[in-house]
Amino acid sequence: RTVLHKDKIISLYDERMYRMWQFYLAGAEQTFSNDSMVNFHLQTVKRQGVLPMSRSYITEEAERLMAIDDVPVWRFS
Repeated sequence: RTVLHKDKIISLYDERMYRMWQFYLAGAEQTFSNDSMVNFHLQTVKRQGVLPMSRSYITEEAERLMAIDDVPVWRFS
């Protein structure tokens, strides 16, 4: 998607930002592919009770979305 929207990204930021974002994405893909990254998901809310105490709803929603469409394969070869 980044490559497809290159012109828009450059118009919003600049060429340097576009290149840095590509570099970041390539590094992130390699890190996840090699299981060498830890990813924390934090949620904060102003009022207690807005979100369920367990985060099982995240897994349920991910499964629902994966059933709708194929998971993209990210490979820079």
